[in-house]
Amino acid sequence: MSIAGIRSNRGDIYQTLVAFDWALTVLSDQDFQWLEIDSISYSVDDVVVGKTDGTLIACQCKKNQTDFKSWSISDLADELGKASCLLEDNPNVNVRFYSRNNFGPLAKLREHSSTQHNEASYLASLGQEHQAVDKSFSALLAKFSSNLSTYKFLCRTNFITSDDLDRMVELLRERLRNMVSNTDAAFAALWASLDQLGARTGGDSTTTASHHRLTKSDLKTILQKAGATLVPPMNLAEVRLSFFSTSAIGRSWRRDIAGKRISNPTLDELLVSIDDKKKSILLTGLPGSGKTCVMLALQETLEKRAESNSDIVPLFIQSREFADLATSEDRLAQGLSEQWVEKAARLAENAQVIVVIDSLDVLSIARDHRVLQYFLAQIDRLLLIPNITVVTACRDFDRQYDRRISERQWDCELKCQPMDWEADIAPLLDTLGIATATIDGATRVLIRNPRELALFVELAQRGGSFNVVTSQALAQRYLDTIVRADNALGDAAIQAIETIASEMLKLRSLAVPHQRFSASQDIQRKLCSLNVLRETQDGKLTFGHQTLLDVLVISGAVRTGVTLNKFIHGLPPVPFVRPSIRSFVAQLALGERREFRKQLRSVLTGSAAFHIRRLVAESFAEQMPQEEDWPLLRDLREKHRDIFQVIYALASAIEWHRFWLKHLVPTLKSAQDSDGLIGHAYRIAQWSNEDCAGVLSFWMDALSLGWLDRNEIADRLGIHLSEIKLENMALVVPLLERLINMPLTEHSVLGRVIARCVEAGVVEDALLWQYISGDINDEDLLKFRLNNKLRCQKHEFGGRDEKFIGNRMLQSIALLDLAIESIEHWSNVRALRYGTRVGYRNGFLNESSYENLHSQRDTVHSSSMNVLLDAVEAAILQQAKNNSDWWQKNQERLCFNHEGALLYFAILACTASPAANIEIVARMLCDTRMLEFELSYELGSLIQSAFNLLAAPVQDAVITSILTIWNEEVTEESTLWVLRAQAELILPIPCYLRSPEVQAVVDSYEEKAGVLVRQPKIRSAGGMVSAPFSFEIFLGASDSGVLKLLAHYNGYSNWHMADFLMGGEREVGSQLREASSRNPSRFLGFLSIHWLVIPKNFRDDIMDGVATYLAYRYGNLRPNDAWQSAEEPQVSLLVCRIFDELELHSAEWQHKRSTAKALEACANVIQDTREASRLIYLAEDFVGLQEADPVEGDGVDLIDLGINMAKGEVSDALMILANNFLKRGIEFPELLAPILRRFASDEHPAIRAMILRRLPYLQITYFDLGWELFDLAIQDGGGLWQVAEPCLYYSYHNHFEVVRPLLARLRNKGSGKDLETWGRISALATMTQHINFAEFLGDLNALNNTDAWRGAATVWTNHGNIRQNREQCLTGIKSGLNTGGTRALDVAEQMTQIFNDEADAISVPIELIDCCFSVFENDEGSENRHHRLFGFHEWLNAIVQNDPEQALYATERYLAYVRHEKRHLFDHKNSLTQLMTRLFAEAEEREESDCGAMLQRVVGIQDTLLSLGVNGVVDWLKAAERP
Repeated sequence: MSIAGIRSNRGDIYQTLVAFDWALTVLSDQDFQWLEIDSISYSVDDVVVGKTDGTLIACQCKKNQTDFKSWSISDLADELGKASCLLEDNPNVNVRFYSRNNFGPLAKLREHSSTQHNEASYLASLGQEHQAVDKSFSALLAKFSSNLSTYKFLCRTNFITSDDLDRMVELLRERLRNMVSNTDAAFAALWASLDQLGARTGGDSTTTASHHRLTKSDLKTILQKAGATLVPPMNLAEVRLSFFSTSAIGRSWRRDIAGKRISNPTLDELLVSIDDKKKSILLTGLPGSGKTCVMLALQETLEKRAESNSDIVPLFIQSREFADLATSEDRLAQGLSEQWVEKAARLAENAQVIVVIDSLDVLSIARDHRVLQYFLAQIDRLLLIPNITVVTACRDFDRQYDRRISERQWDCELKCQPMDWEADIAPLLDTLGIATATIDGATRVLIRNPRELALFVELAQRGGSFNVVTSQALAQRYLDTIVRADNALGDAAIQAIETIASEMLKLRSLAVPHQRFSASQDIQRKLCSLNVLRETQDGKLTFGHQTLLDVLVISGAVRTGVTLNKFIHGLPPVPFVRPSIRSFVAQLALGERREFRKQLRSVLTGSAAFHIRRLVAESFAEQMPQEEDWPLLRDLREKHRDIFQVIYALASAIEWHRFWLKHLVPTLKSAQDSDGLIGHAYRIAQWSNEDCAGVLSFWMDALSLGWLDRNEIADRLGIHLSEIKLENMALVVPLLERLINMPLTEHSVLGRVIARCVEAGVVEDALLWQYISGDINDEDLLKFRLNNKLRCQKHEFGGRDEKFIGNRMLQSIALLDLAIESIEHWSNVRALRYGTRVGYRNGFLNESSYENLHSQRDTVHSSSMNVLLDAVEAAILQQAKNNSDWWQKNQERLCFNHEGALLYFAILACTASPAANIEIVARMLCDTRMLEFELSYELGSLIQSAFNLLAAPVQDAVITSILTIWNEEVTEESTLWVLRAQAELILPIPCYLRSPEVQAVVDSYEEKAGVLVRQPKIRSAGGMVSAPFSFEIFLGASDSGVLKLLAHYNGYSNWHMADFLMGGEREVGSQLREASSRNPSRFLGFLSIHWLVIPKNFRDDIMDGVATYLAYRYGNLRPNDAWQSAEEPQVSLLVCRIFDELELHSAEWQHKRSTAKALEACANVIQDTREASRLIYLAEDFVGLQEADPVEGDGVDLIDLGINMAKGEVSDALMILANNFLKRGIEFPELLAPILRRFASDEHPAIRAMILRRLPYLQITYFDLGWELFDLAIQDGGGLWQVAEPCLYYSYHNHFEVVRPLLARLRNKGSGKDLETWGRISALATMTQHINFAEFLGDLNALNNTDAWRGAATVWTNHGNIRQNREQCLTGIKSGLNTGGTRALDVAEQMTQIFNDEADAISVPIELIDCCFSVFENDEGSENRHHRLFGFHEWLNAIVQNDPEQALYATERYLAYVRHEKRHLFDHKNSLTQLMTRLFAEAEEREESDCGAMLQRVVGIQDTLLSLGVNGVVDWLKAAERP
């Protein structure tokens, strides 16, 4: 770098150091708000600082005076003038001058002025020296300001002399260390941000309005993201003591079962993750799965470790104890410090801090969600701090459906799995003396949950082992045994806890104040001792087992005579109440059936929310049906089909199957309800193994109904039949035989069923063969197109056995016979139309393994015929190998079969077993027609295998036959290939058995055509052409070796069958290019030394490779992962050598693409004017070059053309050179500007586009030249305005006087995409008040152009612009939406971009959303109408966190649009169900204040989602139920 460049950099560093000091002041002093660097708003612009009272401090930074002299007034004349103008124009500004040199007399005068009270005393007190300075200074100020005196200037100005740069850094670090934790990271982050602020970097979007100010909030965010926390130094011993005290809260928790603790393997996994320094660890599990026990065990383990290791500090926070504490004061009173995160940050500077936060799920289901938001925000802060690990726990539901938790990325996720019966539960029960042999499967599954196991053990210890089906039944048994049977408790205690349960359900809380307990204190104490009740940290009462809640609620309702319908209407329709409703239905089912039906009918046909009625229907489906239930179900089917469908779909017990057959099916037949009966044909399949005969009978009966679409049923039955167990397959055969005689669809899966029946031995192979080939007719064979009528692919038999056909063919002679017979028939059909000279025909030969041997391809497709023939081949070879009866019987048939494929198989079989088949082999080898057939290579292999086994006379006969083949075809032209055909059959004969006459044939051929190598003849080839060797050969070879390789491959471009896929000159050149990129110095020298003997094309490859090295190392070309340089040459020397070569052989390099590429690569690294001048000289040669467009197509733009043209690359090289010189502060070579003008004036727009592409930086740093080049390049426009748009974008803010006429030109003369550019830049200019917004909207309406509106809309819908200029952006969007037609549609399409970024979700007014959807609803012809709003679900999910009201309306409007468009909804990433979780939470919180209005709307949305069949909603409803 030049000296000037180095000095410039140090000046920038000094300015950044001053800004850094002010940034710390903004952070620490509440009176300061923001700072700017190189401000565009003030004339004193190096650093500008804003205060809360509106005053400003403008700083001018001068690193040092020349030769480190003191600054004089004349030295600072320009800066003082700017300062005086600013002080006069803005009375709220103070100015500060900074430098490492003192300010001499001026600073002395400033010091004197500070001792005077007013201007008069100041003037009166001036000594002779001060008078001279004051006079000089006054004269200077008079040039710039008429009203600003010296005294006023000095009163508002300071002159500050700084320390050395290194000392400034030390002082800043020291100051920062007293403000934040993690000082090094904080310093680096602040420095980088301030540096980017000054350089105006950090964004490249041309739709974002500029923003270059750092506020106090911005600075805090920068520190937070860097892992630093604003916190002063602390007493770490006191911090540790504080953490110990907090960790003791909420540790009282029952962790044993009958006094025994069961270890959980999840604990070990947690410890491993902590030891691995994972930042965030999430523990999930079902309710009652033991998460809290694991977290407590983890804390205990960590505390034990901390006793002997001071590098570990654990903090345990039981968040459930803070669930009702929304303020920091309340949390502090409970024992959690307000600054616990800051304390952890300070501790983390010297120790690993592990923060264990339990029970986030309790916060999630609490009605006040501020507490969860608080803890999640603190987790986010903790995760940014180095050396801190956060371990937290929640339910599976919260991880999946609560967006505040689910959107977070966790380094490690662990799950509390259900307990293992064999390893955990059975040993425990045995130890406690509880019998396990009588415990059934349902009970074993239930008590794998630790909470349920605790109840079971407590009951079993009192009354022995028992079985139970549901959690509610277990809870009821627990209450009966522990409470009701206890004389000290009895019914009084039951009624008291029923009241508490009812209160919890109404409040939707799992804890109530202890004052609500209505029984005596003795009863309360005993219930607590029995763990029926439990006291929380704040004195409230909760149940020791949450499943008791539902049982007690229903018990209380039954006690007071409340019906199910009344019970439901007395509760809000939220997921919290669903378990209680489910329990109520189960309780009714235990009573009289008539009453059960009566109460269910009232609910199912009533006005309750759909999801509640659906829940009751689901509960009904879980019960066993009775005969008397049919009238209710019939009425539901006729009048409430949606509810009936729930029961119908979920009723899975076998009793329901019989019930439907008796009642529903006759009704469907009577009404000839084809849809209903077809639907039942599918539905009944779930019972196909429980009542196989009954289900099959129904299907047979359905296929016999004339008014039913039997083909539709038959097509689906294959799937259902394949799921029937193997032992029932015999029952399937009659139906299968019927189905196979019906028309089969292209994607029929009946083959899976047939395969299973074959395996079970219940059908013959004839049925299998009928399925495989039954649809093939003679017409298909003559057209050589079987399409999908031959069914042999593995997927057609279920994919269970990839070689089903092959294995079956090996096992079954019957199937083999059927296959061979069919192949012969198919071949004969073709032979009738297509004859053959030798009698043997190709037939299916090319679809057998023969083709694999006689072709070269990278990829091979396996058709059904390939699969079939491979199976037949394998079976024939096996039969021949075993010399089976079948082989002996079919030997003659196959060995002389005219079908080429079968003959081929026979030859392979005889080759593998020559001795056993020697007689027939002799006959085959004497068959001249066979020898002339296409199987000469295979027959040669047979000769090689069997010839020495033949008797001498037979050998002579074979030789005679060989010598006579093709004799009748011999002509002068064919002599050579006839010799070759004979020689190929002679070569396999051992030399000692060849007669002189025979050998003479071989010798004669080889004398004419060279040595004959026996190998398969390649009939077809395809694939990727590759180089004959790797670049590593070039790297490892000597120069002479490289030359030999290049000479060999020079001009070698013809592909021959022998090496069809082996490349020649071009591919070798690519490897030479790669080698040169890895070792540029060697190959550049090699090029110069051996120039004359290196072929021309290879010279280009070497230069390309050398240029590629520079582009990889110093340009923007990205190497692949495998690329690695073999050397690191001195770059300046390498550039010099490149130029030497280009100049030495200038005629050869003229106008070459490789030359242009080399110039572009060199431009990245040139740093002195001498080498730059050489590049310019070489570039001048390209000025007059005329090139045709190198690429064509609809998607090709001017930049695509430019980067593929030699001249385009040269123009790019010149722009790179100019910009790099400007960045480094290097003076331009004399010829650089002129040659840039020549390229900018080029007649081809692609060359001008290459100039425009890199022009914005040059316009900023070299204003006059930059805009001169712009004017030259843009000329007639010619599609260049899109390329030129960044030039306007980076200039509109500071130089709008230049941009304004260009925008006017665009508006008046532009068209198409030009007007999009006009719309975009003009919209941006309105945000800086360069253009009146109302006038701009008027211009848009006057133009009435879709492209112009689209350009403006891209600005209005940009997230950054909306945040800075919200009102203007939204007004613009609204105006666009109201224009109508394609303009409104384009604006609406752009508006959807707002919804695409869930991480930075922007709230949009409801009326805009409504207008957008109205535009979409009016669009009926667009192809894109069904592909919109893909990010809308995620946007709703994000926006609901801060604006539930807007999210609620937007969801309602969106669902109305979905119904209008009849679109199918898919809940990607659970966004809709997470949205529902948040909406329900908000609605419940507002319920008392809005009388449940919002809750009713949310329930309406939920019911709509259910009716639309959105995936996951039903599962969410079940999962949303409280634990």
